[in-house]
Amino acid sequence: VMAPPSTPGDRTPSVLEPRRRAGVAGRSPLDVRIGLARAVDAKDPSTRRHSERVADLSWVIGGALGWSSARRTLLREAALVHDVGKIAIPDAILFKAAELTPHEYETIKDHSRIGAEMLEGVMTTEQVAWVRGHHEWWDGGGYPDALVGEHIPEGARVIAVADAWDAITSLRPYGIPRSTAQALEECRLHMGTQFWPPAVIALACVVHDLEG
Repeated sequence: VMAPPSTPGDRTPSVLEPRRRAGVAGRSPLDVRIGLARAVDAKDPSTRRHSERVADLSWVIGGALGWSSARRTLLREAALVHDVGKIAIPDAILFKAAELTPHEYETIKDHSRIGAEMLEGVMTTEQVAWVRGHHEWWDGGGYPDALVGEHIPEGARVIAVADAWDAITSLRPYGIPRSTAQALEECRLHMGTQFWPPAVIALACVVHDLEG
């Protein structure tokens, strides 16, 4: 069970500094943040296009849950930048192959809070809450706020499942990708603890539809 992380000093201003250095003046703030999210993915071949895959799967899961097209668009936008806060995490921690120390783990957990702060004012309040809450657990064991059940924003519950699915089924330094059947079993195993059950059920329907 994960405890909420400690809250370090706000690092957001320094995070936004690359925007000026990269000469992206004139681009919308959201475009800049999307660019930063993709930059995080591009740092490591094992996570390349992770954000796009999570965004696409969130869109499809939202459809299986009966969300409107407009609302699914908001969900996809938030999912695309769900990891943008990782731009503030030192590479030595973010891409460490060995087991993280407790301090390093607390540092990396803070990316969801940082990401939400980066998106304030350029996304809706609801979208910001989805990004902040995508590592909350249905049973309250997640972070950064240890929210429980219905207190977790619904979009965050969907992104959480899409994010986990991509991690389970993709090649990573710390594990081989699982098959579809194995990944579904893993997600079902954590229904009601880590994951919102309806999102896992919707995922199963989506996966079978895509394969069929």
